[in-house]
Amino acid sequence: MTQRTWPIDTEPTCQAKWNWSTIYLTNSASASCHRTTQYKFDLDSFDDFHNLPEKLRDRQMMLDGQWPGNGCEYCRKIEDAGGSSDRMFNNTSNNATPEEVLTNPRAIRVVPKMVEVYFDNTCDLKCTYCGPWYSSAWAAENQRHGSWQNKTFQLIDNYKKSDNRRAYVEKFWSWWDQHYQQVTHFQFLGGEPFFQKEFDECLDFVESHRNPDLFFNIVSNLNCETDRLINKIERFRHIVADGRIRTLQITASIDCWGAAQEHIRYPLDLARFERNFEYLVSQDWITLSINSAISCLSIKAMPELLRRLNVWRRQRPIYQNFMTIQDPHPMNPDYLGGEVFADDFAEIISIMQETEHLDQWYSNFVPYMQGIASQVAASQPNPSRLSELQAYLDELDRRRGTYWPSLYPWLVEQFAGHGL
Repeated sequence: MTQRTWPIDTEPTCQAKWNWSTIYLTNSASASCHRTTQYKFDLDSFDDFHNLPEKLRDRQMMLDGQWPGNGCEYCRKIEDAGGSSDRMFNNTSNNATPEEVLTNPRAIRVVPKMVEVYFDNTCDLKCTYCGPWYSSAWAAENQRHGSWQNKTFQLIDNYKKSDNRRAYVEKFWSWWDQHYQQVTHFQFLGGEPFFQKEFDECLDFVESHRNPDLFFNIVSNLNCETDRLINKIERFRHIVADGRIRTLQITASIDCWGAAQEHIRYPLDLARFERNFEYLVSQDWITLSINSAISCLSIKAMPELLRRLNVWRRQRPIYQNFMTIQDPHPMNPDYLGGEVFADDFAEIISIMQETEHLDQWYSNFVPYMQGIASQVAASQPNPSRLSELQAYLDELDRRRGTYWPSLYPWLVEQFAGHGL
């Protein structure tokens, strides 16, 4: 296959705006990046989920040399700080350009090449930076303890999935059946895929269809029982061997290591995660990756995760992606100010650089992490938001019987230093 890169050189275009569509079937919305605004559609307009009026407007603004806003500020801030952003990385992806753009570089109405779907919010974890829209465990906790609000951040107990969710699921299967051969990357997200009915339906679909160019990615917290994991992976082994898809990738969601991680991704069983991950490491026919959320609670415990990954990488390649928790969540690391994490980011980058001789692809993310570090370093403490963070952690302790000060003594000192 000839390698084809993003053909539009107008700044600040982002290939993701054209090639990537995230579909949220729980609330009938779509976006072209996790960091941007979700735009609503209905059953009648479902087939236009990737070409909604707002998406067409954003693409046209980029073609006209303008940042469209609506969440794109995340990349703009990193680039203004001299770092490498998601946008810059997206534009290096090969063979991901919609066919319409290859014919007409000004095309804005296109069929996406990369599709990811949130089918349901069924999930066994309630991560501290998540919420009921992605986690049924969060929804149940909010109903049990009620709503909570502190200034700009809130927990709500009135989250309700769309009554028509299954109708939207059926609409998606119909769309995918029609466009299956045009999609080159598909991601199944949650909730937690390994606990969802639609995951088995998706397996049935790919077993009965053939797309030898399809890269299929499952994003999982790997907290399920190992027998359940192996059962699903064995079905995929036959699918790949039969040439019905090109590649299976498992992306494990893990941010750091130790007690802090079990608190951040409560109630994660880290021993079970490790057992499941080591099973996947042994399956060299699977492409293996990590998704790590960078928050004020994870940064200081991230080096231990990176060291473990470097050990596993001696056996096989393991990729890794990063995202930073943003407003309005109180776990945004910017609120503590750049000095708090300067030494931690230096250690993180040093450990990442040790990986370059093991995995050249991974070394591309060193400048990406340097960009995140630069952006955080430029921030100033925000006592008002730190007060929200403290209140939020106290509320989680009340709900879950945890005790955050024992896990983050450095944070106790930071709060005290700001008179909290």
